[in-house]
Amino acid sequence: MVGWDIEPAYGISKHQLRYSLALEDAQQEALVNYNVNVLTREGYIGVILVTDSANFEQNRKQFEEHVLNNLTVNSGYTCGEFDASLDKKSELGLTGLILGGAGVAVAKKVGLLLLLKKGWIFIVAALAGAFGWLRRKLTGRKNALAASSTESPEAPTLSPAEEAYRQHAAGQESLSSAADDDPNKRSS
Repeated sequence: MVGWDIEPAYGISKHQLRYSLALEDAQQEALVNYNVNVLTREGYIGVILVTDSANFEQNRKQFEEHVLNNLTVNSGYTCGEFDASLDKKSELGLTGLILGGAGVAVAKKVGLLLLLKKGWIFIVAALAGAFGWLRRKLTGRKNALAASSTESPEAPTLSPAEEAYRQHAAGQESLSSAADDDPNKRSS
């Protein structure tokens, strides 16, 4: 994205938010992404023209003449028929439409932003776990350990954390086997 080609402007008479972004493709050719959001009683209709910069004005005239002039909102659903006593007002606003606020509005509704604010430690822990799993998958560490244990009778080298876990697990097994040999234990 290079920047604004046409800065956002709201046309009150037609209830349309118009703006365009100047873009460049992979070959560094100039493109224009022209957006028109037609506001309705229940939301908006997004109409988009993507064209090369050299032909933008010509294509925009055709787009407005053949597409926008033929776009009609059904009676009872136009923005002008909004009834504040019956209809719910959007919390998104015009700026939210421009910034792609639909995702923010949905996240706000389901409380995702609150979860992010209060549960960030759980999110960080989950991301760390996912990163570790991905690292093991990419490096093939478990496969290497399994292959080395089948090739040689020696035990594989373990990290201190793995060694501590192995000792803990062995201690639990010895406790349970000792309990099985306990002469005071009643058999059922």
